[in-house]
Formats: sequence, C-alpha cells, structure tokens
Amino acid sequence: AYGAPPPVPPPLEWRYPGIDVSVGARIFTRTMSWDGDAMQAMRPYDLSAAPALRLGVELFPGALTDSRVARLFGVVAHYETAVALSTVDARGRNYDTATSSLFAGLKVRAPFETERHELALVVGYRRQDFTVRGEGDVPVNGAPDLGYSSVQVGLSSRWALSRRVALSVDASYLAVLETGQLAEVFPHVSSFGLDVLAGLAIGIAGGVE
Repeated sequence: AYGAPPPVPPPLEWRYPGIDVSVGARIFTRTMSWDGDAMQAMRPYDLSAAPALRLGVELFPGALTDSRVARLFGVVAHYETAVALSTVDARGRNYDTATSSLFAGLKVRAPFETERHELALVVGYRRQDFTVRGEGDVPVNGAPDLGYSSVQVGLSSRWALSRRVALSVDASYLAVLETGQLAEVFPHVSSFGLDVLAGLAIGIAGGVE
C-alpha cells in the first residue's frame, strides 16, 4: 500500500525588501521663455530631448521584522543627472550645461493585503540645479543659474506584473521655496512644480533592479 503524498507547502509570502536599489535612465525636456522682460535681457531656452541617469535607494528597516506596521515606513533618496548635455546658441557657439536633481524624504506605504503591490505617500526635500557656462566656467549673460529648493509631496505606486517585473507610476507636487538667481532677475517671482514619472522595473538580484 502506498501512503498519501506529502502535502505541498504553501508558496512563500512575497514581502517588501528591506533595501531597494534602482538604476535607470530617462529622457527629459526643458523649455524656458520669459514674460515681462522689457529689455530682452533673458535668453529663451528650448531642449527637445536629453538623456539622464537616475539612482534611487529606499531603506525600510521594519521590513526585516514581522511587524506589518513597521514594514510600511522608510526613507528614500534619489539622485539624477544629465548625460553629455551641451547648449548651442543662435550663432552656433557651444556652452557647457549641467543639470541635476537630489531628493531625500520619508515614504509611508498603504497597508495592502498583499505586498506585491504598493501605493505610498512620499514627502521630502528636493534640490534641482541647472547651469549654463561659457569658456573658463564663466556664467552666460541672459542665462541665470536656476537652483530650485522645494518641498515635494506625492504618491508613488508600484504594480507587480510578475515576480521580477513591475510597473511604477509616481506623481508629485513641488512647493518651491527658492529659485536661485531667477529671484534676482524677477524679485516677485512665484513658482511651483509638477513631476510625473512612469517606468518599468526589472529585478536583477535581491533588492536590485
């Protein structure tokens, strides 16, 4: 006689990782025009498309515990910089151009029944810089250094398509606190920002995608 087959163990529960590192690239555009510049001292700027590299780190110490509440709270940081960016004026002259963005903040996940999907509130500080320089790292007239400091509040979502592939969609509002040299040119300037990011994440190894 044969005994009953051994029971099949249930599949392991998928859990949020304690640390998540992401490396990616995206295409961005930038357009600047000026209203109220009676002396026409400011230069308009139009960038159709340029590549940027993005590095992100998310740390959730509570994910290493059995507490479903502690696993919902973490800290996040993102850094982004453009690659091989240059500006050409109407006379064909080239200028070194740099742009970067740094964000650090807190992330609170919604308590989904399954941790394969994610919806989270993200709040933090963001710094964005954009500079155009002539030969010898000399500032260019009509192209002020833009340095945006802002409080960023947004929603971050992640939807698992498979065990290794996920779709992410983020949307944020930026309450701008500082605009760099732009405030010197336009003393009464007011600014805000909207940031929308969509991407596809592919897992490479544990916690790295």
